[in-house]
Amino acid sequence: MAGLGRRKIQARSASRDDVRREILTSLRTGIIFSLTGVVIVLGAINGVFAVYSDFETAGIGYLAISLAAIIVAHDAYFYWTHRLMPIRACSALSTAPTIAPSRRRRLRRMPSMSRRALMMALFTPLWLLLVPMHALGLFLFMAFMIVRNVMGHAGR
Repeated sequence: MAGLGRRKIQARSASRDDVRREILTSLRTGIIFSLTGVVIVLGAINGVFAVYSDFETAGIGYLAISLAAIIVAHDAYFYWTHRLMPIRACSALSTAPTIAPSRRRRLRRMPSMSRRALMMALFTPLWLLLVPMHALGLFLFMAFMIVRNVMGHAGR
């Protein structure tokens, strides 16, 4: 195998059905995360969440500390929510993950999948209820999480 192919974890590649199913699942999950984003924006506009855009509210040092804190807190949240979920709910139907479901992988039962996606999407609003964030810090966190999810679901 040439290039990165030799680093592939599993020999099986995703079939057309796997890719189609995971894209559709990702679109459904995308709706959940999009609605969460709308809630965050509306909550910030209405003062429910403390999301600010100037550096006079809190300096760049706070931006760095709050960004590091949200990444560490999310890692713990991700670990414990997955650890506490029933094993069956965490079992993925796909055995050859692709980058398409970087926000979600298809689960055996639709209600479990929706609950898992919602559970993951709720982290940021819950965090924002407790910790003020600069809009740039929130953007960097989201970008970091997207890259991390793509890497985790690349199947390589």
